[in-house]
Amino acid sequence: MKAGVLDTNVLLRFFLQDDPKQSPAATAFFKKAEDENIDLFLQDATVAEVTFVMDRVFRRSRIQIANALLDFIQNPFVTVQNPVVLTDALLRYRNHSIDFPEALVGALAVSMKVPAVSFDKDWRNWPASYDLSRRQIIIYIDEPLVPPAPSVAKCPMAPMLPLRLRRLLATHAG
Repeated sequence: MKAGVLDTNVLLRFFLQDDPKQSPAATAFFKKAEDENIDLFLQDATVAEVTFVMDRVFRRSRIQIANALLDFIQNPFVTVQNPVVLTDALLRYRNHSIDFPEALVGALAVSMKVPAVSFDKDWRNWPASYDLSRRQIIIYIDEPLVPPAPSVAKCPMAPMLPLRLRRLLATHAG
C-alpha cells in the first residue's frame, strides 16, 4: 500500500489555489491519491497549522476554514488520528470564538469524559453546557495549580537543563 503524511503547505496550496505551479500539483496529487488508493495521514498538528495560516495570514473565515477541512477529511484517501475528535474540534472551532488548538483540547476532553483544564481566558466564554450530554464541564482555572518552582537540587531534570535555565530556576526557587 502506498502512503504518506501530509504537510501544511500542500493543503494550503490545494485549499487556496493561489500558486500557479503548486496549487495544480496539489490538486493532481489528491486526484492521484484517490485513483490509486494512496493513504494520506493528516495529523492534528497539521490541521492546527492550516487553521492558523488560513485565518491569520489569508484572512479566511472560521466557517470557510472548518468547512473546507471537514469536507477534506471525508475523502477515503485521508486518514486522521481520531476522526470523531477532529470532527468535533472543527465544529467547535467553526461555531465558537475559540482557536483550533483549544477546540481540539475541548473535543478530546469530551471524548475522554474528563474536564479540560486551562489557564486560557478563551474558556471563560465557552459554555460549560456545550456538550449536549451535560456530563462534561469545561473548567477555567484562574489561579495556578502548580507549586512553587523546586530548588535546582530537588529538580530531577536540572542536570539536563542548559546552564542559563538552571541559574534561572535557582534564582526563582524558594
